[in-house]
This record gives sequence, C-alpha cells and structure tokens, in this order.
Amino acid sequence: MIQKIKKYLLENYPLLWNIRIFPIVIIITNLFFFGIGYLYLSTDTAFEKAYASSSFCGDYDTFLIVIYLASIVIGALIFIGWLIHYYKNKAFQVNYPRKTMYILEWLLCFIICVGITIIPLSLMEGSDTKWRTFSSKEDAKKALEIIYQVDMLIPNTYNYGWKEYMEPIRIPDGMSVNIDSSNINQYVYRKDNKNNLIIEGYIGPSLLFYKDDTYNRGSEQPTRFLTEKEKKTKQIKSWLKNGEQDKIKAFMGEYMKLVEKHKIATNLTIDSWFDRIYRPPFFPVDSSSVIDNGEYVCWSFSDFPEPYIANVWLREGYQEIIDCYEGTTICFMSLVCLCMSLATSVLIFSFKYFVKFILKKGGSLK
Repeated sequence: MIQKIKKYLLENYPLLWNIRIFPIVIIITNLFFFGIGYLYLSTDTAFEKAYASSSFCGDYDTFLIVIYLASIVIGALIFIGWLIHYYKNKAFQVNYPRKTMYILEWLLCFIICVGITIIPLSLMEGSDTKWRTFSSKEDAKKALEIIYQVDMLIPNTYNYGWKEYMEPIRIPDGMSVNIDSSNINQYVYRKDNKNNLIIEGYIGPSLLFYKDDTYNRGSEQPTRFLTEKEKKTKQIKSWLKNGEQDKIKAFMGEYMKLVEKHKIATNLTIDSWFDRIYRPPFFPVDSSSVIDNGEYVCWSFSDFPEPYIANVWLREGYQEIIDCYEGTTICFMSLVCLCMSLATSVLIFSFKYFVKFILKKGGSLK
C-alpha cells in the first residue's frame, strides 16, 4: 500500500514525493515545542518566573534555556536529514520537465527552511501565548499603572528623604516634640534668645517626601506610567495630609486584588499594611514602617520575618504581558528566520544545480 502511494506521488506529484514525511515532522516538532512553551508557565509560578528572567535569580529558568537549545539541535538534525534526502534523489530528472518546475521546487525548499528555522521561535511563541491568557493588553496597562502608583505605599530605604527644595512637614498646633527622645537631625529648629530649641518642622524620611528617582537607579519605567504615577503620588499625599483613610484603603484594595489574583507572596492584609504606614502627622519611614517589596529575594520570604509583599514580581509579570502583546522580540526573530530561510534555500537550490551543471559538462568540482 505504501509503495503504491509512493509510486503514485512520484508519477503524478513528484514535488510532494520528494519531500514526503518531512513537512509532517516539521509541523509536529513546531507544535511540540509550542506546547512546551505554553505549558511551562503555570498560574502559580508565572509572575515569579517573569521576575527571575529579569534579575540575578535567572538560574530558575535553566530548564527553559535547555529546552530552547534542544529545539535548535533538533531543528539542525531535521535539516541535515532533509538535506541528505534532497540531494540524493534523481527522480526529478525523469518525471517532470525541469524548466517549468524550478520555481516550485525552490519554493518548497524555502517553506521547509522556514519551518525548520522557526522551531525555537515556536517555543517562544508558546510562552508568549500563555502570557496573553492572563490578561488583555488594556487590563494589563491599567494593572501596571496601579502597580507603579502603589510604590510609595510600600516604603523601603529609597526615595523618602527630604530635599532642600521641599517644605518641611509643619508641626501641628498643640503638638509637643520630646527633644530628649527624638533624633534632632530629623527636625528643622531654631534657638530663641534664651537658647531654647524651637522645633519648626519635620525633615526625616517620610511618605510625604516620596520622590521617584528610578531613572537615577537605572530603571526603565515607561514614560506613560511615570506620568500617571506622578499624578497619583500627589493625590495619595493629599489623602494622607487630609486624613482620607477610606480612599487610601480603597486604593490598597485595588492593588491587593491583583496580589490575590496572581498569588503574589505577602504576609500583609489591607488593615495590617495600612496600620503600618499610616502614622500621622509625619508618616515616618523607619524600621516600624519599612516593607520588603521582594526586589532582593528570589523565591522564598520564609527567612524574612518583617512584613513583605512581592510587588516587583507583580510588576515584572504585567510588563511581560504587555511585551508579549507588543511582540517586538518575536517580530524581530521572525524577520531573522525569514532572512535565514531565504538565504539558505537559495544556497541549497543553487548548489544542487550548479553541481549537476558541472558534472553534465564533464567538468570537475576540484
């Protein structure tokens, strides 16, 4: 039966006979690696892996790197097998007129080369497709705005220091400051004519002094998000000054919905988070209010007893989703694959008939 099919293809569709099983092998291989890329990301670990791939914790993705290299090796083996098969067949010289079929034969060479070169790309596309299932592009942009905007409410050791161009936080009327128990360097003061200290304002680290200096620290936050973040930062500072606790908690609630949705590591609730940072009138940033945002932790917070919330994991995850929708890397790699396929197919096709031409003329390849 199989021999009859081969004979029929050889006599009626010699181009198909010449490639036979290879297109099926190439399609199955591409689907296989697409499936690996898609299934590799689970909803429980996707956002953690996004941070791993963009940080010093990248060893976590060793498996995916190995699979990517394996896809290149398998593609190379398929290419070699097809090349041996393509060069050894002589049936074309007898079964159809060469002049009218050159372009079709080259086109098949090109298609097969494309199918082989995109095998590693199928792995990447499988992963990108899975990322796109987590959120639409518009929802991802809205989520990323919230993630950037909430930065000031997850205090760390950066961005909360007083600058000379900032106004000190005024001491409320009737409030007394115990000089003996306070760090005098955190206050603006003067001495009266009796040499007594008069406290005029607070200049220690504070949520109200938050100023994003991520550009100075090498971050690459999109300009759009920075602009929206600046607006929201001013609004949050206004809520803090005016004691609008409900609005602050509502904003925290929007963020915590994302944390719960993607199972981001945290030991905070909205109430415990709020109680930790809401300390009027100065809203100080110190050991009693600092929260670990996960930037320097790979996979486990178990050794960190202080409050934590892996905001950096959430940020990198949603940035990955947006990158997958925009597809700049995939587009570039696709163009590279097409160029490689075009050059390879022309080289293979030209070499085959150049050799035949030399031998036909009785020449030598030496």
